[in-house]
Amino acid sequence: MAKNKIEPIIKIENLGKKYMIGAKERYYSLRDSFTNIFKKKQSKKEFWALKNINLEIKKGEILGIIGTNGSGKSTLLKVISRITPPTTGRVGIKGKVAALLEIGTGFHQELTGRENIFLSAAILGMSRTEITEKFDQIVEFSEISQFLDTPVKRYSSGMYVRLAFSIAAHLDPDILIIDEVLAVGDINFQKKCLGRMSEIGQSDRTVLFVSHNMMAVKSLCGRAIWLDKGKIIMDGKAEEVVDQYIGNIGKNVFHRKWSNTCEAPQNANMIIEGIRLVDCKGETLKYLDIDTAFNVEIEYKIKKDRSHAGFNLMFFNKDNTCLLCNLNNFEKEWYGKPMTTGKYKSICKIPGQFFNNRFFNLSLAFFNKGFSDFVRFDNILKFEFGDGVVVRGDYLGEYDGLLRPKFEWETKKQ
Repeated sequence: MAKNKIEPIIKIENLGKKYMIGAKERYYSLRDSFTNIFKKKQSKKEFWALKNINLEIKKGEILGIIGTNGSGKSTLLKVISRITPPTTGRVGIKGKVAALLEIGTGFHQELTGRENIFLSAAILGMSRTEITEKFDQIVEFSEISQFLDTPVKRYSSGMYVRLAFSIAAHLDPDILIIDEVLAVGDINFQKKCLGRMSEIGQSDRTVLFVSHNMMAVKSLCGRAIWLDKGKIIMDGKAEEVVDQYIGNIGKNVFHRKWSNTCEAPQNANMIIEGIRLVDCKGETLKYLDIDTAFNVEIEYKIKKDRSHAGFNLMFFNKDNTCLLCNLNNFEKEWYGKPMTTGKYKSICKIPGQFFNNRFFNLSLAFFNKGFSDFVRFDNILKFEFGDGVVVRGDYLGEYDGLLRPKFEWETKKQ
């Protein structure tokens, strides 16, 4: 006699999600709604963020979802989380869902961290007794006990993530959905979160994990799907899908420019018009050598008076492990000061003899004062450093590591 087929905990059939660019979307997130204020006069254009998605996810699976910006990852999670409805098809879910999609979503800004723990748990259907039993675990994991009675509107983005993840991960959801928000936290807390997600998977609960950290996807997920332009390109073992995805990434994109404001990275206060790698003369690079200094040049438009322009450049290796990040908070002319509307250019100067001859991705985050209106755009530029002669010297072998600076040495006879 044939065994009964185990029903999936999530079953997605012929799923499609259409947006009308320039039209008001009723179910947008808060950040999307801000962005749309500046699109009302645009002509309407049909855009399918997801198309013909068929997917079954079993109980206890940890599924990684990978793809470039605009591939449909976050839209898929919003549909599964019931934040936005599908245009076509259906999503069947069995069990309670806890989702961590954007920094601070689900929090009441005027309430304290303590009050938001009880509010979030109540929304998930937990009784006050159940919440009280979990309360100490949530606080201990979040590591923000000293700020527990502070309104969350005063929290930094890192504190938001700590508390939001801790709430979502400790209230025993059947399905935990995590978008790329963990990238905001520090390295130790990221490791802690990954460990917690692994524990959840081992306890026969399901995790959906969107990340640009390919090593994290490989180590945490048994299965992964690769999305591109709203369609599933590959579905299989996480390691195999990640390797195929990495192999598909093109090389040497030194310049990105957006002439269509609908597609340009933006928040309520600024719109990015272009970003490029340039030499000391301001010419766009065509080749990058490890010995040569270069600049990252960001061109943007401030849309509202008294806005602030904060930037964070993040350098990743081919596995999308972050090598370093650099904020413009030491820029003297404009950082932290209100800006008038108009066009601006910010330049980050990077010395030569710093990177090794490796392939790197550059991601850009930008934000308003106090890290509000935080937007991150991944893999915005891609480049490989050619091998120089100054740093190599008389050693002709390969240098390990992602950095290859030329340090000063001195030898003295004793």
